[in-house]
Amino acid sequence: MNEDYLRKRTVDISIEDNSSDSSVDLSDATIRDKGKKQSRLSRILTSLRWIVVSWVIYWFFDVSSNVRRVLSSKGWNRNLFYFSAMSLSFTFLVFIYLQVFLPLIRHTSKPNYKVWNQDETLKKFIPIATLTGVIGISGFIISCWFIWGVFSPLVVLSTLMGIVGILNLFSIFYII
Repeated sequence: MNEDYLRKRTVDISIEDNSSDSSVDLSDATIRDKGKKQSRLSRILTSLRWIVVSWVIYWFFDVSSNVRRVLSSKGWNRNLFYFSAMSLSFTFLVFIYLQVFLPLIRHTSKPNYKVWNQDETLKKFIPIATLTGVIGISGFIISCWFIWGVFSPLVVLSTLMGIVGILNLFSIFYII
């Protein structure tokens, strides 16, 4: 879809005098590379935005001291918090397995998440990662409810989106 759009744009460009600028290159490869760089820049800016938003919410709600409050409490809140942390850790391990281990160690192609239901490896891991992610996020929200109340989903989801933003930056710069 993006290639067709770029091709239509290049067809509409008319060059009247080729001798005035002989360094103009309108090949499809050059245009695709520019689109790829813009996409990469867009991913970087989106990740940085989530990291900043997460940091501001983390600071405003004083998350670190309140998490210590949850961990020092005795009862089901602390157990649910630990269970949720293990569940989300498993989700991130699946991400690292798919993004790092398979392409770099096993030398397979990078996973294409858009067609995850057609790839045998992704068919196994995406539903498991989704389930453990939902369990982990729900558990964090419930275990922190007595501290932040209705703001618990905001705090938990923004913190997790900041972590996902950091992982996204990691995948942009280190896994090319």
